[in-house]
Amino acid sequence: MSIERENNAQAMSALLTFRCLLSASLAQNKPDERVLNATAKASRSAEQRLSGMPKSEERYHPGLTRTLAVASEVARATHRGRVDPKDQNITMAVRIDEYSDCKSTEELTSQHRVTIGLQLQRLTKNLPSSGKSVLKLRGAWDFWQLWYFRAVDGDPLPWELQRRIALIADEEWSKGPERIADLIREIEDQLRPNAPQEELAKASRRAAEHAVRTELAAVGLAEQIDASVAEYLAATGQNCLPDEFAALDDLPRVLRRLGRDLHAAEDREAKLQRDIAELHAQIVRLETDLKLALSKTLSGRFSAGFWDQAGKSLGSWQLWSAVVAGGFYLLTTPTLSQPVEGIATTCQQLFPKSGVAVPPDLPPTVEL
Repeated sequence: MSIERENNAQAMSALLTFRCLLSASLAQNKPDERVLNATAKASRSAEQRLSGMPKSEERYHPGLTRTLAVASEVARATHRGRVDPKDQNITMAVRIDEYSDCKSTEELTSQHRVTIGLQLQRLTKNLPSSGKSVLKLRGAWDFWQLWYFRAVDGDPLPWELQRRIALIADEEWSKGPERIADLIREIEDQLRPNAPQEELAKASRRAAEHAVRTELAAVGLAEQIDASVAEYLAATGQNCLPDEFAALDDLPRVLRRLGRDLHAAEDREAKLQRDIAELHAQIVRLETDLKLALSKTLSGRFSAGFWDQAGKSLGSWQLWSAVVAGGFYLLTTPTLSQPVEGIATTCQQLFPKSGVAVPPDLPPTVEL
């Protein structure tokens, strides 16, 4: 086998491993019919790759082959466990001996029930052209490095981004890592609101100048959101929020990272600009989803019973007043905070008893 062909073969195995793990972890956290189907397709694609693999490749790269086989089985078991309630724990039971080289919680993605073994860190380590793991290569593997390390650090990438990647068609995955990298960049561009750079710089400077107050605002809002979401899930017995409120799941992670990066020893300004840009993106998404929820309420998507339950948690004035006040404070400028005003207006229509002010009584220029 030529070096170029061998590299391509190993790269495809690595890509399909990541595909299986991403789709399985997404299905564990945000299951819907399309995601579950994507998980099954990922497993099937990996199985086809394994069944057609030359013996020489399997012999010279047993670690990579074994990792792909386990990832395929995890994806298949996740699909089966989500489809059949009797098999809810099947993912954790999948070939438990294959996970004997795992580091305890360090190798568990946050809130995921999908275990990532140490062998994933050694993917394609012995590529003839590089001798490096894909977790150290650049270019086509940039996203997968970010996805992996953010998950292991307990700060997974936004679910909508992962969902769109999981739903990429089979024929695109078969074209290899470079093609998937191009598609991922397109998806990221679609999901990234155009926040003006000068506005981000202004907001990040203000955050740094008032680091203690900014951290209190960010972490306090994250805790308020977490408490309201937990209350809703406990009251309803659901394992996830309705799609129209899913953006609330991503906000606490972004807010806490903003709080941490206020104390960064290196590249603090760049990190804060990135955090505020992502916060702005999530606020824009939340505004859009709430407007969608309002339209679906008018068309009967949500029952009166749902709003009775949601009113104590998702519809509480404490939650949305905190989101609006915190959003105005953290995003600072009129341009960045415009979608916050949209959230407040929509909340008044969704939850008429919420008492959310528009704009809130605390203007963005007032220091706490």
